[in-house]
Amino acid sequence: MDLFAFRKPKNELESDEGESKNVPFVPDEMWIKCPKCNTMLLTTDMEENLHVCTKCNHHFRMNGRDRVEMLADKDTFVEFDADLSSHNILDFPGYDEKLEKARKTGAKESVICGECKMNGIDTVLCVMDPTFMMGSMGVITGEKITRAFEYATENAMPIVVCTAAGGARMQEGILSLMQMAKTSGAVKRHTFQFVFSSGSQPVNCLSSFLSDC
Repeated sequence: MDLFAFRKPKNELESDEGESKNVPFVPDEMWIKCPKCNTMLLTTDMEENLHVCTKCNHHFRMNGRDRVEMLADKDTFVEFDADLSSHNILDFPGYDEKLEKARKTGAKESVICGECKMNGIDTVLCVMDPTFMMGSMGVITGEKITRAFEYATENAMPIVVCTAAGGARMQEGILSLMQMAKTSGAVKRHTFQFVFSSGSQPVNCLSSFLSDC
């Protein structure tokens, strides 16, 4: 069957009044087109296949919530510091508008941190969200990641971090650059206090914010 047979007409010229009565309406969200092989896929099939094209194995871009749902055991994720969000602390021109636009995606910040079970193992999970200002690191992003590592260190827990960072957030100037030193310090403490004693280590999952990974 032609998948485009149920496509909603873009305007009156594309529609046929006689035929439209017999064609069921199918929401655009029901289908998604693979940008690599141009195959029309059922959105549910793509999501069940872990956001990978069932024809060519192209990896679609994922937001933070989808990645958390994919990695954490069902109904086990408890988010840390969910109410923390960025503010225009340097009064940078246009930053307030950018933050407002970014929050329309449903994300509050460029990273989601929390505790969950992964394959039954208690784990701290941090997932950066490329839909929020390209996953850039600001003060709140660095603070949430640092707190997550400190929690993992205090409770001798493994930690998994999915990075998709767009670099330092220029609107927060030197304050955003300072987050690199702060988060690195937290990672080092976790390494010395937990990794050397247990033989385990943090897991970093790399994904690109520029591609559809």
